[in-house]
Amino acid sequence: MVVAEQFDSLDALSDPVRQHTRARVVLGPAPTALLETVLGVRPHTSPAEHVPPGRGYARLGSGPAHRLQVPATPDPYDDATSDAHRQAVLELLPPRTTPADGEKLPVPAEAVAAESS
Repeated sequence: MVVAEQFDSLDALSDPVRQHTRARVVLGPAPTALLETVLGVRPHTSPAEHVPPGRGYARLGSGPAHRLQVPATPDPYDDATSDAHRQAVLELLPPRTTPADGEKLPVPAEAVAAESS
């Protein structure tokens, strides 16, 4: 399995790695030529430069490229995230807590029992 988060890393993959990578996924907007380089075929669906967040393409083995949609979840702590998206994600998360300086969190009883076994 190979994971390249940015297209800049594409050149770092050797030919044997590219030839033996059977599952390929591209999420987000990308030029058609770049998609064809990553997937090995040109997608036959919507224009790749105009995809909504979470949309992309997947190809398994030598099969066709399929359009893919995954939940788009922006990082709520990233300054580039809009207030509306930040609030929507934060509402789904449990409250953020941090122990006070020097305070240690209690160890669950199950963990103590597992250590002594």
